[in-house]
Amino acid sequence: MRILLFAILALVQLGVPLSMVARYESVLAFGNEYKFQCAPVDPVDHLRGRYVALGFRTPIPASADYSRVSAIKIQIKKDADGFALLSILPNGATPEGEIIDCSSRWGRVQLPFDKYFMNENQAPEAEAAYRSAVRRSVQNPQTGVWSPDCYLVVKIWKGYAVGSSLVINGKPVEELLREKKH
Repeated sequence: MRILLFAILALVQLGVPLSMVARYESVLAFGNEYKFQCAPVDPVDHLRGRYVALGFRTPIPASADYSRVSAIKIQIKKDADGFALLSILPNGATPEGEIIDCSSRWGRVQLPFDKYFMNENQAPEAEAAYRSAVRRSVQNPQTGVWSPDCYLVVKIWKGYAVGSSLVINGKPVEELLREKKH
């Protein structure tokens, strides 16, 4: 009986992380791509490990619920250049595009992909390249559109969102760093 219980617990412990990896890989393989323009963010956080902390210029709608933490659904569509347009999906409304689950804290919507994880040896250089690119980007005063110097490509599939590529000056950050070394 103990061996059977041990075997069941071992399968559960293996099954949970394997299902998380499978979901992540499925989103990357089958998800639709959306681009989110990046904005400057305070990068100092020595406790969380190596990643590029992201902020977004993409207008994120405010939640109507300012009283507490709540779960909301964000509807995503693309503009003519493939950049994401976000809106809050009202309860009971029929979605027109992709939907992702987000949280709202005191009216501020938090997107589930505000970090771009990568090789820990390359992350500091990538963070510097990211900060430089978002400082250089400019906003067109007539259209309000920002120059696409830096954006995150996000894949969305069945409500799950995964940041698949951080693009700086038209190139994935990993490729940009390889070119910089040579």
